[in-house]
Amino acid sequence: MGVESTGGEDMLARLLLVVPFAAAVAIGCGGGEGGGGGDEVLVQDFNGITVETRTVHNPDGTTSLVTTSRETPKEPYTSPDGNYRVAFPTPPKVSEQKQATPVGEQTLHNAVLVQGRKTWMVGWAAMPAEMLRGKPADEMFDRALDTSMNAQGWVVLQSNGTQIGPHPARDVKFEARSVDGGTPGLGWERMALIGDRLYQVMAIAPKEAGDGTSQSQFIHSFELVSDVPPLAPPEPKPAEPKPEATAAPIVDPTLVQAVWVDEAQDKVGENGPDGRNDDHVRIDVKLPNDTRVDHLVLTRHNAEDRWDSRSGGPPFAVYRGEELIVPGHAETLGVLSGDVSFDAYLSPLTPMEGGAKLDVVLDLTIGGEPHTIRGTCTKPGGPVAAPAPASAPAAPKGFSRIPPGRRGSARRR
Repeated sequence: MGVESTGGEDMLARLLLVVPFAAAVAIGCGGGEGGGGGDEVLVQDFNGITVETRTVHNPDGTTSLVTTSRETPKEPYTSPDGNYRVAFPTPPKVSEQKQATPVGEQTLHNAVLVQGRKTWMVGWAAMPAEMLRGKPADEMFDRALDTSMNAQGWVVLQSNGTQIGPHPARDVKFEARSVDGGTPGLGWERMALIGDRLYQVMAIAPKEAGDGTSQSQFIHSFELVSDVPPLAPPEPKPAEPKPEATAAPIVDPTLVQAVWVDEAQDKVGENGPDGRNDDHVRIDVKLPNDTRVDHLVLTRHNAEDRWDSRSGGPPFAVYRGEELIVPGHAETLGVLSGDVSFDAYLSPLTPMEGGAKLDVVLDLTIGGEPHTIRGTCTKPGGPVAAPAPASAPAAPKGFSRIPPGRRGSARRR
């Protein structure tokens, strides 16, 4: 999993290498609990006193016993500077290590406990703002884990995202190579980005030392002493502009609709507006590119009204939007493309009643060739059909219907 690193990312990996290196030395330091011929360590607790007995193998073949004792911690270890507490089995050794990085000297704070071939540790360092700005935590964890594990020859077995309160974290289980070629160990690690600090909590033991329950409990015992506000999330990258969809070119002209709109405005007459509202008709068309609209004709059924954009007839005007393009009569209505709407205002010789019909014809020139499109418009309303006469009720059974004027001649059958 080779990864190219920038200066800041390289610094992050170098800081993270310090703790795993200490663990690697511990894993390979002897075989007391896993074989291998090194010093053997026995750790026992007697009424709150931890006694550590180390069997030392001397060069001359003899052995010596070295015994140390210390008070067994009754509460989790608390780091005032690190703002954390964690359940070390016994008090750890605390140290600081300076680390030169491309962004200046950084300090790694360590708390380490080694018992035979078992190791517990917590390390943390404050990260420069330029390393954190705009970087998702998962990206930092991935790169740091990849670099630090590769450097030790360790193998990641599991890697899962988690949280410590509002802060992003990563739980990792890995196989740790022994530096002396002995039995590999199993490690549990929790990385967390808390404010501007990167924490590393780790526990490693030989594979045969158990199922790792105590090591897992150790990393899960890590908690903050006081709350820390989380880092602001990185600003989302601006979305890539999507290419605008290109409409398919219109090949054939189409008269989409011709509809009567209203009779609410007075725009035309023999000499301008004449005090009578005009019939307003809208004509929607789809035109290929650079279509010349030569001629518009509207003809009223069963009447003498014929409005022609080129020649005489009753007054009318044609608008496209707010633009007046036929102020009475015009040679053409323009060279147009795509979806186009015309609004025609008609002043009929006699009022158009509901149900009146208009034929609409547009003459066009497309690529030098003539085209014509047609449609029909009907004014809403119109006479209501008279209801069919109701049929006379049937005569009662046993009686014939009596024609008017002969009522006295009816007789029973």
